[in-house]
Amino acid sequence: SDLARLQSGMSLTEIYSNFVEVKDALVKEKEQHVLLKREMDQILREVERKAPLILQQRKRFEETQRINERLSEDLTKAIEEIERQRANEKSCVQLQQQNHDLRQQVRSEERF
Repeated sequence: SDLARLQSGMSLTEIYSNFVEVKDALVKEKEQHVLLKREMDQILREVERKAPLILQQRKRFEETQRINERLSEDLTKAIEEIERQRANEKSCVQLQQQNHDLRQQVRSEERF
């Protein structure tokens, strides 16, 4: 590659100058790599530190979901029971009205 540069008309000074630029760029890349590795290590430590808390929160969330499902089932059952009670109450009122009507009929019949 250096021979090709010499043949293309680049002087040794230009080649050395390019070498220094490439070397500086490589040093900067290595420094950036070290910084990124430190950041990734910091993130990893933070995740490892928070993992138990995250797991605990997840367990609480799942338990809360189970409780919510049970409460929803209980609510559904309670609503169904209320509807049955209302139907029974309506039926009871109808029966009481029929009973009242029959009593009046019987009283009416007794007078004759």
